[in-house]
Amino acid sequence: MKIIVHDTATAMLDLLRRPLEERPDALRDMLAPLQDVMSAVAPVDLVEMHRQGSGFPLDRDDPRYVQALHRMRDAGGWNRVEESLAAAWRRIDGAASGTPTPCTSPWCPATPTTST
Repeated sequence: MKIIVHDTATAMLDLLRRPLEERPDALRDMLAPLQDVMSAVAPVDLVEMHRQGSGFPLDRDDPRYVQALHRMRDAGGWNRVEESLAAAWRRIDGAASGTPTPCTSPWCPATPTTST
C-alpha cells in the first residue's frame, strides 16, 4: 500500500495570500482530492468541516499562519509525516502480512487488495 501525503504548503500559502472572500473556494480546491474518500462515510462539506474543526480561520488574516507554514515546510513537516505513516504501515504489515487493505476510493480496484 502506498500512503500519499499531499504537499499542501504551496496551496495554503496561496490561499492565505488571497482576499478573504476567495479563501473558501481555494480551500475547497486544495481539499478536492479528499472529497471522495471523506464522502464515502457520509456527505461532507470539507470547508465546513475545516471551519468546525481545528482549521485556521478563513475570515481574517493572521501573519502567524504564513510564518508557521514556512517553518513547517523548512523543517520537512510533510516528509516527516509521510515517513512516519510509511513506517507505521510497514510495522502493521509485518505483524499482519497478507491482511486485505480496504480501499473505498474510486481509483482503487473493486476488491480489497492484499498487502505486500
